[in-house]
Formats: sequence, C-alpha cells, structure tokens
Amino acid sequence: MTKPKAKTLQQRFGFLDDDLTTPKHDEMMIWANDNAKQLVSEVLGEPLDVLDITWECSVKTSTNFLIGFIDLAILASNHTLVCFEIKTKIPSLGELLRQINMYREPVNRLGQRGSQAKYASFAVIAPDDRFSPILREQGIEFIKYTG
Repeated sequence: MTKPKAKTLQQRFGFLDDDLTTPKHDEMMIWANDNAKQLVSEVLGEPLDVLDITWECSVKTSTNFLIGFIDLAILASNHTLVCFEIKTKIPSLGELLRQINMYREPVNRLGQRGSQAKYASFAVIAPDDRFSPILREQGIEFIKYTG
C-alpha cells in the first residue's frame, strides 16, 4: 500500500500530532482561548490585553512551503505573538522541541516583514509538567493544564 504524501514539512519529518483528533485537545484549546489574557500575561510576565487569537495558525517557509500549524497564536497588546502548543500528553520531549524549533525562525521572520507582531514567544500547555525545566531552559514557557 502506498503511504499518503506528506502535506507539511512537519509530516515529512515524521511528526504526526495525534492530539488534534481528540476531544481532550479541543477541550484544552477552548480553555486556552477562554483564558487567553491570563495565559499571555503569565507567559510574558506582565498584564497585557489580547489583540487577536488564531487557531491552527499556519507556519510557512520563505518560499511559502507549509511547515505545520501552531495550535493557538495570540497577539498581545505589546505586539508579541505568543505561540501555544497544546499537548494532551508529551510522549517525546525531543519531538516536541524539534516541532517548536522548526517554527521559531519562520514565525520570528514574520515580525521582520511588517506583521503586527514584533517578536514571538513560545509556550506549551500540557497536564504533564515533568519536562517543564528543560523546556524553560530552551526558551519555551510551560503552563500546566489542570482543567
């Protein structure tokens, strides 16, 4: 049987996000959306308002090739784009870090090309916090989801 062709660079490298099809992922996305102002303020360390929220925000290369999708992208009032990856579980820290690192350069390039966002910050929301120290060492904030 022929394997389906990868639609994104992320899929080409073997990263398949099974979370997307689960009700728990939807529940967490809705929770994050409903608590956007609090989450952005927590990640950026100051009280901020929310200017815009985009679900499943596409990330593309400079040649317009689709890399993947950020679960929730929130533009804060200080013009920082906070990119949230929502994970119901984290089976592999390495895979999560590769996913986020694949997004960093193209997302930060957006700010250099005149979008409203001046720079980006990344955060993971998950119920499993065992990797939070390493994520923070890598410049990725962590928020424990408690539902």
